Amino acid sequence: MTLPFPSRPRSRFMVAFIAAALVLLAPRAPGQVPMVARPSVDTPVTLSDTGETWTLDNGIVKATILKRSAKMVSLIYKGMETQNRNSEGWEQTPRGVVTQSVTIDPTSNGGERAEVSVKGVDGRMDIEVRYAMERGLSGIYTYAIYSHGAGYPAAGEGESRFINQLRPTFDWLSVDQDRNMPMCSGQDIGAGVVVHAKEQRILSTGIYKNSVEHKYSYCAQMYGLPAYGWSSIRGHDGIWFINPSNEYLGGGPTRIDLVCHMGSTLLDYWTSGHYAGGAECNIPAGQVWNKVVGPIFVYCNSLENAATPSQADLDTLAATAGRQCQCLVPRRPGRGPGHQGPMAFPLGAGR
Repeated sequence: MTLPFPSRPRSRFMVAFIAAALVLLAPRAPGQVPMVARPSVDTPVTLSDTGETWTLDNGIVKATILKRSAKMVSLIYKGMETQNRNSEGWEQTPRGVVTQSVTIDPTSNGGERAEVSVKGVDGRMDIEVRYAMERGLSGIYTYAIYSHGAGYPAAGEGESRFINQLRPTFDWLSVDQDRNMPMCSGQDIGAGVVVHAKEQRILSTGIYKNSVEHKYSYCAQMYGLPAYGWSSIRGHDGIWFINPSNEYLGGGPTRIDLVCHMGSTLLDYWTSGHYAGGAECNIPAGQVWNKVVGPIFVYCNSLENAATPSQADLDTLAATAGRQCQCLVPRRPGRGPGHQGPMAFPLGAGR
């Protein structure tokens, strides 16, 4: 099967064009510009099989895939686990008769690329999930193939997504220039008072005390958002979703959906009924239908010239949160987006 993700030269260009760089919170020498660290490792991709899992490793990132469900249970960058232990992966997983295979064996191409597949055939909607890793790239691709056969009954997916739930060390959210800010902690959310809906709380602790937090404050028009994600204020590391193409997304260019929200959550919805967006996938009985969802590039990066912010810097950040711009979304007391935070989108930053 022809791979739906870009060849290596194009993937380098895409990452260089929209790679998210982490901007320092600590003071810098005049004229010193924060830069994304370029990967210095260029070792062959390896693929190991434990029977229950695959591990893809290129010396920069190491991903472990659970073979029975196609869930990415671990993504290690610079020796650090990025994923929360409850991270979900793909919304729908292969089911029915499930088979696992190595679709690209790195031993056959000098370690340039590896790819694994978990495919489920259930006679309703067959789902195949793949993960691919390239030599020298700071991340991993994932995509899913949905297939509906001529003899299948009516089927579809009302909500479908790929989701990473990150470790709480990722504490700065970056959706766009209006939602680029430090986030409240999980403890702050837990201590908040629920109002109107479970997703909406008045915070009683933390840097946004006495303001309202709501996960739907971080939705966006996905067609205009090639990269978004989370970074670490103290660690200067980031993890992002990059869509080399967004043609697989349903609902048209004006559709709005969740991309990030509190709890260090990172989402990529290809279909959902949020905001009455008309993006549900409904396939009638007997229709032959196939769709490739993705590729999604899960990209990790860090600063080349990181400096550790002092406690005074962090206190200043907390005290001045929300004072730097006007925003199109309702502004909450003591809070607002648009901070000059620990990320930007410089040209030519990283691979």
